[in-house]
Formats: sequence, C-alpha cells, structure tokens
Amino acid sequence: LDGLAKLALVGDDPADAAQLLDACATLAREVGDDWTLATVSNALGDVARSQGDYPRAKSAYDESLTLFGILHNDGQRPSLLHNLGYVALHERDYARSRELFCESLGLFQRFGERRGVAECLVGFASIAAAAGRPDHAARLFGAAEAAFETLGTQLSASNRADYARHLAIARASMRPAAFAAAWTAGQQFPLQQAVDQALQVTESGDSQSGSSAGKRVDRPSGRRTPI
Repeated sequence: LDGLAKLALVGDDPADAAQLLDACATLAREVGDDWTLATVSNALGDVARSQGDYPRAKSAYDESLTLFGILHNDGQRPSLLHNLGYVALHERDYARSRELFCESLGLFQRFGERRGVAECLVGFASIAAAAGRPDHAARLFGAAEAAFETLGTQLSASNRADYARHLAIARASMRPAAFAAAWTAGQQFPLQQAVDQALQVTESGDSQSGSSAGKRVDRPSGRRTPI
C-alpha cells in the first residue's frame, strides 16, 4: 500500500495516494508496526500540506515525530521539524516557524545533509516573504536555487506549493528589476554564506510578524559542521 501510494504521487494523484496511505496506516496500527506508521504519517502530512490541509498535516507530522522518538530514530527528525515549520508559517506563528527551521537546519548540518540545508533556506525565505521582507526573501530564494543546482537536485515535491506561494508574494512586493537583482545576488552566495544570511535575518526579527514580532531565535547550538 505504501508503494502504491508512492506510485500515485509520481502519477500526480494525491487523492488516491491519501486513500492508500490511510489504508496502510490502519493496517500498521492493527499489527503494531510503529515504524511503518511513523513513515506513513509523515507521508500523509506531506500529502495533506500539498493540498492545503494544514491542520491534518500538523496532526500527521506530530504523530510521526512522536513515533520516531519512541523508536529512538533521529534520522527523520530534521525533516519533520522542517515540515512543521511550514505549518507554523501557515498559522502565521513566525516565531515558532523560525524556531523549527533553525532546529531543523542545525540537525541537517550535523548530519551533513546539504540538500536539507538548501530546503531550510527556502523555509527562511518563505518566512521573510510572509513577514513583509521581500528583499531578504528574494536573496534567499536565489541562494537556495543555486544550491539545488550545485547539488544536482531540486526542491521536494511536498514543499513546492509553499515555495510557489511565498515566491509569488515576494515577487509581487518588489519592482521586477529589484527582485531580479536580489535573486541574482543570492545566487552568488556560497551555501554557508547563505545560511549565515538566513540566520542573521532570523535573529533580527521583523516588524510585521504580529504577536511573534521581536522574539529572538538563537542560532543552532553547538559547532556547525562545515558544508
């Protein structure tokens, strides 16, 4: 069922994928297979988020995070924190979103997951766009795009709807020439410089983040792994 769900996603049929994943989760609960349930719950969260159902996505991601914690598997934690960062962003809880992306980034760096680092840059860019800082967003989007090209990969399918939405916000908030200049400037950043830029923007706060404004989010603790 899990494999069929993956095929449905490849075939761009999220509704069928969701049904298959639900059936798989039901069976996993019946037989006590927490590993499969944790994996499928993460996938269900991705499908729900791609369809704009953020409450269901949050519930699924939370369940997956809890189960992987019980299984003492930290390998999925950075991705799940990253996913929950988008949920918090949708809820306009910018401070919480920043915290989640910062923690995810620190873990991706510790594990040497360069693609995950690039995915987090998109998350920080999305926060900047939503919080009314389109110039920062454009630079970080450009930096992330350059990182994906360098790594020979692309943005995960589950993040594309959020990416497109926030990229459009940033683009609509700037003159075309200014957006293009900021994007190009970001593309010149080495990955570590782009990370530093993202964290500086994170620490500086913003004036349009509602009740979350002004809350400082510390950089990931510990010595960062060179990337």
